[in-house]
Amino acid sequence: MLYFSPLELILKAKQEKVALGSFNVFNNEMFHAVTIAALKKKSPVIIATGEVDIQYFPPELAVSLMKIYSKKFDIPFLLHLDHCTQVELAEKCLRCGYSSIMFDGSQLPYEENVEKTRSVVKIAQWFGVPVEGELGVILGTREFFESTTQKDDQLKITDPEAARDFVLRTGIHTLAPSIGSAHGVYVKKPKIHFDILKRISKATKIPLVLHGGSGIPVEDVHRCIEEGVAKVNVGTDLRRTLVDTIVHEGVNPYVEARTVMEKSRDAIVTVVENWLDILKSSIILQ
Repeated sequence: MLYFSPLELILKAKQEKVALGSFNVFNNEMFHAVTIAALKKKSPVIIATGEVDIQYFPPELAVSLMKIYSKKFDIPFLLHLDHCTQVELAEKCLRCGYSSIMFDGSQLPYEENVEKTRSVVKIAQWFGVPVEGELGVILGTREFFESTTQKDDQLKITDPEAARDFVLRTGIHTLAPSIGSAHGVYVKKPKIHFDILKRISKATKIPLVLHGGSGIPVEDVHRCIEEGVAKVNVGTDLRRTLVDTIVHEGVNPYVEARTVMEKSRDAIVTVVENWLDILKSSIILQ
């Protein structure tokens, strides 16, 4: 088993102008698929479980699987809690053995976001775990594209000076800014605010995280990495692949459920491999 701290890997990714892939999963097949792809590509990966997924995929189960795969293979697998909105849940996952935490207070008033994010950072320090914070509002794609005015759009985008203040006051290790990406299926090409991203990177001087990676053109992902992004979150690509495979295979009334899940896993492996190539994250272990 190779050991690297999450922050060490992210800082190296930033230095090498590549990015770690963070893949959202909520069942064993998805979890297994990410590890298979990581082994094939000899790349570290972050396996993320969102707050909304925990009812299906409890933290204790995720940690148990992580321990099994980490002992078996010489690839760093990091377990990350994504979009956590409850301080108590963040502490629970830390006690279970998560190696990375994202606290999302972006929907809160600014001062409350600062206060709660800072409290998670203090708790995480006891476990030696880095914390990702969010500033600005990274919505779902449906909500995002319902904006009808330029003013609405700008309200979602992170202000670089506010980002500087947020990082200084909370002590977070990575920041997820709102720069034009969104969660879910894009109905049109997202407009990434590269100028804002560059200013945020310069103002904060910490690794940045791109949320809503699924559907962003490869050239835009690469430009984000050039401007300071060191971690890219991918969830929708995996979820859609799972659903599409089940729907396609399920047409056959004689197909075994186990066979459908195996094909779903294999299809997700291909998706993750493609993303690891895009992010060039295998460089981190060289």
